[in-house]
Amino acid sequence: MKEHSEGRTDVDILDLLNLINSSQNYYTLSSCSGRIQIIEGRNYSKRKELRSIAKFHYGITKDDLINSFQNIKGDYAWISLQPPIIHIAAKSLDDAIKLLKIARASGFKHSGIQSKNPDRYVIELNSSFRLDIPLRYKGVNLIKQEDIELLVELLNENLKSAKECIIKFKENLSKILNGNKN
Repeated sequence: MKEHSEGRTDVDILDLLNLINSSQNYYTLSSCSGRIQIIEGRNYSKRKELRSIAKFHYGITKDDLINSFQNIKGDYAWISLQPPIIHIAAKSLDDAIKLLKIARASGFKHSGIQSKNPDRYVIELNSSFRLDIPLRYKGVNLIKQEDIELLVELLNENLKSAKECIIKFKENLSKILNGNKN
């Protein structure tokens, strides 16, 4: 079943967001707990030319993939496992660096300070669990029917690993925030 979640908070990241927002030194700006997305379009790097076919935040089934594949109209399509991403505002540079160290130790390896404003530092947390797999190229389906179950297994295993970063980060951050109340 196609999920529509734009403008909503993913349930499996809510506890972490609440923890971050309970601190005086941090607050969240945006987040996604990770997802599997089927996308139609020739050039994956040109976002404006892409059409989202389906998004799955909690795993995908063989039937989900087959049904979504039938909705692809064009000659080019991709399936993407997108890792959790969280944008957080930190009060100071020291707060930003402290949060980044905890995040990286928790599996958010592709993270950094995105911008500095007079009143905050914006941090982007991103894990390294990402897969971008072409499904159709020049009208040719690249995934055979007999490979669908293996692809579903690969995607779900990596999505689970990506989401484990959220749990680990929450545990590690909780120790710091609850150990010395901000």
